[in-house]
Amino acid sequence: MQFVAEPGVTLDVLEYNMMFFNQPLIEYRNKILPTDSEPAFHYFDRFRAGKHKFSPLAHWFPFFRYTPSNYNFFPLFKYFWDTFDPAEQPGGFFKSLRSDAFKRCCFEFFLNKHAGEIDADSVFRGNLRDCLRSLALLVKDGEDAGKFIDFLCGFDELIDELVPYLEACYGKMEAFHARYAPKILANSESIFAESMREIKLMHNIGEDVSIEDQSYTVCLMEHFILLCKKFRDGGLLFFFGASGKNALRMWEETLGINLLSVGNEFGNEVKYDIVQTLRKGERTISQLSKQLYISRSTVERCVFSLQNAHVLLVSKRVGVETYFKLNPNYFIAAKAKITLDLDNILEDIALGASSI
Repeated sequence: MQFVAEPGVTLDVLEYNMMFFNQPLIEYRNKILPTDSEPAFHYFDRFRAGKHKFSPLAHWFPFFRYTPSNYNFFPLFKYFWDTFDPAEQPGGFFKSLRSDAFKRCCFEFFLNKHAGEIDADSVFRGNLRDCLRSLALLVKDGEDAGKFIDFLCGFDELIDELVPYLEACYGKMEAFHARYAPKILANSESIFAESMREIKLMHNIGEDVSIEDQSYTVCLMEHFILLCKKFRDGGLLFFFGASGKNALRMWEETLGINLLSVGNEFGNEVKYDIVQTLRKGERTISQLSKQLYISRSTVERCVFSLQNAHVLLVSKRVGVETYFKLNPNYFIAAKAKITLDLDNILEDIALGASSI
């Protein structure tokens, strides 16, 4: 596999600043991490221990706004993931933040759910009345008004401050990578080779694709990840965290998925019907009860059981009602784990037959 440094350094610049603003939320998220892993802030703390601490300004917060339920997602990450091209010159990504495309991406990130309530184009153009209306809606969503005033009403000025800061942060992060990445690089390719089947299943990569022919980069800040970016030319770029091996373990083990656990969750007819119904979209317990003609107490008990098993996630809360949706990560992991278990059983059967 071919190693490329710049994508991982760029992503780490974004992740470092996201972690700066969202430490309590990340600590909450990382309670599920393997106990023998490095702390989530291991490299973050080391980076800040340098001579020149990089601290983002408070009014840049919206660019790095993060919630644990939307793993790895904040406005700058979304734009990076949607637009990053490894063929670009290093530093080109930060220059692109001055584009209308990035501005629209940021506004849509927060305001798309209010489509119909506001004129998004008017907000984009800086109409004060619509900007203030958007601010009121964000406050209604639970956001802090003080953190979003400059974002909505002075976006271009924020970007003029933010881009030079990120470029300076990139220079220091590049030197930080040069110090800590080599030992990770020494193990990365062997881990890919050992876990090739699981990685392909995790990212829905066809058996005909040779991972050895693809590229990878290293991330230090978000070091429990193993992401795969697919490009138009069919190439793949893997973002491999410093604790990428534990990311594979988490993917399989934190959910405790095996043939027995899946059988326990889907062997119950009510649970099975709930999952089939949620394939069509999110529902509340009341809606599921009415649609399935089953008592609310029974549906509630089954929904909470499925939620505890990570089959379901909370989608949103509206008043006193909670909406539930299927957790795609559960089904991806279950498919991979069950396939591996069945393959191992078939292999044992074949070995037993050959020994007779």
